Amino acid sequence: MSYIIKSANPFASTKLTEKGREKLAKGQLTFSSWAIGDSEINYNREVFVDDATLSGTSRILRPKDKQPDLKYFINTGAASPLVTFSSNDIRCIKAIINNEADERGHFTGDLDTGYTTDITMSAYTRASGTINATTYIDGTNILSGTTGAQEGDFILLKIGDTGLFTNETPTPHLWFKAHDVTNQIITLDRPMPNLSSGTVSYIAYKGGETYTNEDNAVSYWDTGTLSFDSSCDITVNDVPIWNMNIPFSEDILGITGSTDYEKYNKFGSYDYIGDKNNYLFDPTLDFNKSIAIIHYTNKTISNLYGEYFFIDDDTKILKLHLPDLMYHRRTFSGSTTGNKMGMTFVSDGSSIAVGTNGLSYINLVEDSTLVDGTPLVVGRVYPDLKIMVITDSEILAAMSYKSNRNWTLPSLTLTLANPAGGTGTGILAANETIYVTYAVNNESGDGITPALPCQNYATITNTNTSTKDVQFNIEDFDLLPYMMDDNVSNGFYGDTLKVMYQITTGGARPTSGDWKVLDYSSSVLNGSFIDVNLLETQNPLVVTPTFQIDATRVASATSYSIIDTLNMAPTLSPDNLQFGDERFFYGNIETFIGATIYKTLFKITINASDFNKTTNITRSSDPTTNPPTIRVSEVGIYDSSGDLVIISKLSKPIKLTPGNTVMIELSMDF
Repeated sequence: MSYIIKSANPFASTKLTEKGREKLAKGQLTFSSWAIGDSEINYNREVFVDDATLSGTSRILRPKDKQPDLKYFINTGAASPLVTFSSNDIRCIKAIINNEADERGHFTGDLDTGYTTDITMSAYTRASGTINATTYIDGTNILSGTTGAQEGDFILLKIGDTGLFTNETPTPHLWFKAHDVTNQIITLDRPMPNLSSGTVSYIAYKGGETYTNEDNAVSYWDTGTLSFDSSCDITVNDVPIWNMNIPFSEDILGITGSTDYEKYNKFGSYDYIGDKNNYLFDPTLDFNKSIAIIHYTNKTISNLYGEYFFIDDDTKILKLHLPDLMYHRRTFSGSTTGNKMGMTFVSDGSSIAVGTNGLSYINLVEDSTLVDGTPLVVGRVYPDLKIMVITDSEILAAMSYKSNRNWTLPSLTLTLANPAGGTGTGILAANETIYVTYAVNNESGDGITPALPCQNYATITNTNTSTKDVQFNIEDFDLLPYMMDDNVSNGFYGDTLKVMYQITTGGARPTSGDWKVLDYSSSVLNGSFIDVNLLETQNPLVVTPTFQIDATRVASATSYSIIDTLNMAPTLSPDNLQFGDERFFYGNIETFIGATIYKTLFKITINASDFNKTTNITRSSDPTTNPPTIRVSEVGIYDSSGDLVIISKLSKPIKLTPGNTVMIELSMDF
């Protein structure tokens, strides 16, 4: 409505004028003086009129964007109606407000009761269903039995799911890309597992950038707004999912050949490498071969996450949920084996500065209720940027569409040992550094497929003057809760233990094509599958421990290649699924959001005895006619050039009764 709603306690409706907005845009906005007026007051019909039907309080129109200057001024008789502000008349106050954002992501439920995948989001989910594993999951890259998928879609196979799309029972969740769809026969980017029983649920998610899939989402204004031929509508879509990009700074281990296969600068998300290396981290202090940047970049102008994430040291924290992650450090009440899937990471601690530009972050750590001991740091939360970063390479591997696994592996620990072949026969010379990692895989051809090796490399430098051998162990006990001793239980399993290593000098990082591989399977097998207990332990008192890299072992080492295992993308096939091609964050985010309000307060002090004149033509200046009391209906704020930059209209005129002092306080939020 055009009029200001009347109030028993008058309030001011205040806004910047067009001139004020222009000067703000030019950086020229100042506040120098004020004036009061009574432009809307018709003194001939105010309450002093004898005829009650004509009497009443004048109604005041709301201020307008192109508000002209005050028509009638109330003044003291001075040459100018403008009154200069004193030093105490203008002040700025800062207020911080916060609120809890809706939990957004691909899942409903919670970690306690179990998350269910939301397959109803048609803007992102192309198709879903359940198929017979024996018939359709046959170890090839040809998937049939599905409907609705299109070329370029991401296909998620939930092994063992019965069609309920729940995420509590620990089972492999594997991502693929549909390279071709002909008559509902999908050619995937690499072979699927070869399963002999059970069911598999599938979900086809639309490929490409997340924001291109938003249903009815358009940028800012609708098509008719700025031409003023329709209502002024803006998009208010609540886009329910987050974006994710994983840029790499070095190649995945095992990419051999100089030009045949894509290197890290051809991986997906490489256009985020500047954010990773230069902005979010200090390149002189930090090295991360890859990170996941989780951000909210969607076509909606609804400020769903305010100005920043509001995080305190108590209850208002950020929570990042990964319902389909089998996390090796998670603990379970009353069980040593993983009987539930999913993990939560939370913001923790005080802000830490990145450089000197004011950018800061808070550590992202394991939820302390889900792990034993001190929670480990796995990433960062940048509250001001509304960004989360995952830095732990194993979590990144489990989040990747290309890795063939949704489980994490514990790291190895390394120790130097006297050479098994005697002095001088060690494999690590003085001042050399060795990098070591491993893979637990099923290479039988039946069941789950081989996956990406552990991405947290163990390293040790020989600081002795003589050569040494190297021993390795799983870093601690009970860190493989999801690994089973057979292929019929939930979780994952393997029949081979391969150890990869590379020796460097001068502090150099390992290079992708120079990894060597050794087979330690015979030391950990119990029947056809790896015995988890044998993998986690060895007798340190034996002369030559089982898990030792020595000259005899090294003599049989071969070059390690990941190309065939994961069907890596050739250089000439850039549309093939590659590391870094992830586009949406497959999890949920809980957070509180905040905003900072800067409010400029203007104190207007009016001595009614001084402000006893008005240019309003409806009020007589002849004292013999007993003219009505002057009433203030508006206040103008002027800049140093005398331009009206703020206009304020009062909801109810204020009388300037002689002998009284009236104080009006205006406020403007920025």
